[in-house]
Amino acid sequence: MAEQTLRSLVVCALAGVLLAGCTTTEDGQAGPSSVAADQPSTTGSSTKMPRPDEVKLDGVDPCALFTPQQMDQLVIAEPTPGASDVVDTGDVPNCTYLSTDSSNTYGISPVLTRGVDYWLDAHGNFKATPTEIDGYSAAEVTLLGAEDECSYAIDVADGQHLFVEHLVIGSEDAPGQDGVCAKAKTAAEMALETLKTLR
Repeated sequence: MAEQTLRSLVVCALAGVLLAGCTTTEDGQAGPSSVAADQPSTTGSSTKMPRPDEVKLDGVDPCALFTPQQMDQLVIAEPTPGASDVVDTGDVPNCTYLSTDSSNTYGISPVLTRGVDYWLDAHGNFKATPTEIDGYSAAEVTLLGAEDECSYAIDVADGQHLFVEHLVIGSEDAPGQDGVCAKAKTAAEMALETLKTLR
């Protein structure tokens, strides 16, 4: 029960990037609260590189995006399916992977209702830095003032993006923002690599 509560709190913390409130439902999964999220601006502009290939996320199971070998590399345990209010259109499928020592977690959300511009053109309590993952335009997303989390949003298809999160949970040996983002990027590369084999 304690581990289930920890997993739900982790998903809440990650979904908080959008300034949306987060509550837990009776089954232990994270859900949106009644607090409205800041609406992203649509007036900004971002430059995206052409995609090597379009990889649609329709029907993708986020708990299938790390292979057993990749899970071993990331030192994470069995996945826990759920939902996350990572964007302002309501819950999207999410899969949370807790490390074997419960010191950090990874999350994957296939977002079908917003493209990567949602982050690059938005304003809020986060910083979105344009970057690329294996030839795909992406955004590195970090919470302002926090050094224990980092996420990557990958432009895989029109109006869709793959969101991969990494969070360190109260570790005295936290690697700092650069180290957390390096691990998040590795996880994003792995998830994208697996995704391409499933389509």
